[in-house]
Amino acid sequence: DSLAREAWKLLQQVEAEGGYAAALASGSVEKALAETRAVRTKAYSARRRALVGVNNYPNVTGKTPEGELPQAEPGNPLPEVRIAEPFEKIRRRTTAHAEATGRYPKVLLLKRGDVKMKGARSNFCFNFFGCAGFDMVEAEEYRGTDADLIVLCSSDPEYLAFAQEVCANVKAPVLVAGNPKDQIERLQAAGVQGFIHVFSDLTQTLTQWQDKLGMRSTQ
Repeated sequence: DSLAREAWKLLQQVEAEGGYAAALASGSVEKALAETRAVRTKAYSARRRALVGVNNYPNVTGKTPEGELPQAEPGNPLPEVRIAEPFEKIRRRTTAHAEATGRYPKVLLLKRGDVKMKGARSNFCFNFFGCAGFDMVEAEEYRGTDADLIVLCSSDPEYLAFAQEVCANVKAPVLVAGNPKDQIERLQAAGVQGFIHVFSDLTQTLTQWQDKLGMRSTQ
């Protein structure tokens, strides 16, 4: 019933503009679609909506999106947009980097301490960074690692001592899984370079770390 009522309102708006052809010519149809698309794009990038295997629950062994992108239909007056495209571009950028360098960037999920918290935060970051096509490794030891990026997975009370130890002994950038607001300045002073949590924007964060890891843009 609510869907029908909202659709009727929309139909009345279009008719008030002189019908679909007039609304299309005036740009109001494209404007309305763009507004809706922007809201959905933000929701997918924030992972409030899921595209399974694309922005959440990735298959980390399938590095590159399969198949060819569909061609736009000729004569279509409206832009054709695929909501998965930004995430696929991130994966393709990682693959291009691996082809050029001979290896995929490796993310080490370094777990320690509270069993429940380290497990939950490691799983979260596995899904988060796995969407970029990185090689994902979970371990409780960092010495001798060849990881390009290290994410500390533990509980908030344990993070400061954990970060002080790891940051002093590794060359790779170190991140923290979570958002321990009362410790952020001290963790940054210890050498932590970022925080990954439920409020992190997937597209922006993955692109940022691709840039920092020296990946050449595919644009």
